[in-house]
Amino acid sequence: MKNLTSAEKYISYYLSASRARGDLHEKLKKCDRYWEGDTNRPENEFDPASSTNIVHANVEGNVANLIEQNISVVAEPVGESDISYAKNIDAILNFILKQNRLIRKMDIHERRREKYGTGILRVTFDPSALSGEGLPVIECPHPSAIYVDPCISDPYKINDAKFVIERIKKSIYWAKENFGEEIASQIKPNFDPAYDGGDEEYMGDGENDWYCHLLVWTREGGELRLVEMSGCGVILRDSGPGFYSCGRYPYFFTPLYFREGSIWGKGDCELLMPLQDLVND
Repeated sequence: MKNLTSAEKYISYYLSASRARGDLHEKLKKCDRYWEGDTNRPENEFDPASSTNIVHANVEGNVANLIEQNISVVAEPVGESDISYAKNIDAILNFILKQNRLIRKMDIHERRREKYGTGILRVTFDPSALSGEGLPVIECPHPSAIYVDPCISDPYKINDAKFVIERIKKSIYWAKENFGEEIASQIKPNFDPAYDGGDEEYMGDGENDWYCHLLVWTREGGELRLVEMSGCGVILRDSGPGFYSCGRYPYFFTPLYFREGSIWGKGDCELLMPLQDLVND
């Protein structure tokens, strides 16, 4: 059996997770079309192509109800010795929420949860924030950008996965600014191994070209490791084992309606599609 290099191994993880997702990407695009009201196109010049968008109204109404409320943190002391620290902890945690503009991110998260059936949050730590003091960073990646070990079929057991990968579209210019021109010049532009053939040639136009940036999180022996790499196999940064002391993946899946045997939930958009078709007809 061939011994794979680290880059080849991580790319194989990405490809296996991509294949296991099946037609998920097309399903998400279909949800977007229904949410935008782009579903009943005219078949001829006499077709009125009526469209009364009930999906958008339902999704946005639920999102508004979920996010139009105050979000704050209250630290509950466990023992008497904790009481004197509670107010300071309250202030720190609410400062973190404010810095992360949580209302805006929850708006995005809840909309995706309503539309696609699953919202995802990523919580990491940026040691360079606040002039080097550091700050927890909350982000809301798109469900189509997350690739999980195919052996996992429960969104609440992500930490049992061998790997979790996030795909981000970055520019060659960004890679040059962050990793140097020598490394950036090795990256194949406009190439994603999950969608393009490995032997195809891609001619780049320059710094405005994009590349597939992968955050490859792996967990072995309870230790977390983060490798940043390009889709063509160029290792850009490797944290080594023990990236976070807790050893837990920084991704949190929140399905709207739990679907048995799948990490991907069911959303209101999918449930309303038959009714939308009936209204349009």
